[in-house]
Amino acid sequence: SELLSPPFRIFDSKQIEISELCQLFSGPKAKLLYDCSISLFASSSAWMYASISAVSLSKSFPILTKEAGNQTFDCDIAGHSGFLWKMSEARCYYDYLIYMAVFSLFQVYLIIIGIERLRMMQQVFTVVGLIALFTMITTVLSAMAEEGLADLDSKTIVFDINGYGSVFSTFVFAQLVHMGVPTLTALVSGEDKMVMYRVMVSAIATTTVAYLILGVSCVLFFGREDTVAHQGIQKIISLNWVEYTGKKIGTNPSLLATVVSYFIRLYPVVTCGAAFPLYAITLGNSWYSSAKARKEEQSLTDRELNQTLIESSESVPAQIGTPEKRYHFMGACFPMVAASQIADISFILVLVGYAGFILVFFIPVILQIRSKQMCQELFNSYETVYDSRISSSNFLYLCLGFGVFAFVLSTLTLFF
Repeated sequence: SELLSPPFRIFDSKQIEISELCQLFSGPKAKLLYDCSISLFASSSAWMYASISAVSLSKSFPILTKEAGNQTFDCDIAGHSGFLWKMSEARCYYDYLIYMAVFSLFQVYLIIIGIERLRMMQQVFTVVGLIALFTMITTVLSAMAEEGLADLDSKTIVFDINGYGSVFSTFVFAQLVHMGVPTLTALVSGEDKMVMYRVMVSAIATTTVAYLILGVSCVLFFGREDTVAHQGIQKIISLNWVEYTGKKIGTNPSLLATVVSYFIRLYPVVTCGAAFPLYAITLGNSWYSSAKARKEEQSLTDRELNQTLIESSESVPAQIGTPEKRYHFMGACFPMVAASQIADISFILVLVGYAGFILVFFIPVILQIRSKQMCQELFNSYETVYDSRISSSNFLYLCLGFGVFAFVLSTLTLFF
């Protein structure tokens, strides 16, 4: 049945953020947990996207690090631990800063025009990303057939428990879309919202299969360490295509191979550039709704607050100069500043992974369990038109149990 009675009167024209759902169904403590987690996840993800984009650009189009004969310094910015300004070769850092400034200006423009006007751009960038992903898979499989496999340790190739924490955190990050669902769903009107479930399942299933094929193939071909015959895996995997020739290793590349090389190296700039404003806007929306709720709760009862949270969540595009738009810019500032100082992908992934565990395995499950309980108490039914097989209570508790297990195991393998 539809939820028509206050305080659960949710209209199709409203955009309800997950932080507001936490307030509605689980109270202020759950909302605080979500707000902290989404702030850490969104800011760290945007931080990583900015770093990946600037590294990819500086590696593909070096400025200050370019020497005679088109030779460049080997600047491993993504693998540098600590602050970048402490790098032994300052020119690597300066190149990186130049492209970070370019990326930041582009993101300011995207945030100004708003997510509503980015729909077509997001679709184009998604297609570009998928083409690049399948191009990487095709070229690495072809190279495996031509050059053979890298030298690997057969004892750890199948499963290495010591790497579980970082790998699982990365996987959670790669497939986490939960906090952006309200923003993405708001772009779909009317009964078309019913297809969102199939869209999400199809997208996650497709990318999961593609990521697994690419990951396993790259490990088998590139190996862990640099050797004479094979280049070890880079922190940013697309940079392994810097020396792609389409032929034997060490030969001169053809024109087509050069185009493929640059396309793969630069596609993270396109996809990360498209994703950055989504994270910045989502983060800004969360901060804005939290700040607005704190101001309103000073003069409202709990029941009045819940109703106000829903009725004040109009999906009206934020205009330049409005408080909401200012929060969008605030959501973009920290990742840009952080990325200009630290670009260590492994460190950023740890931050992203821990926030991701809460956002994937805890908050959605708790929200659904609690909302079902409250609807059963109030209306003697909790079924909605959006229910599916995975809405059952048994599946929810299974997800919660697996989340706890994975969180503990990841912590043990990362720090002990």
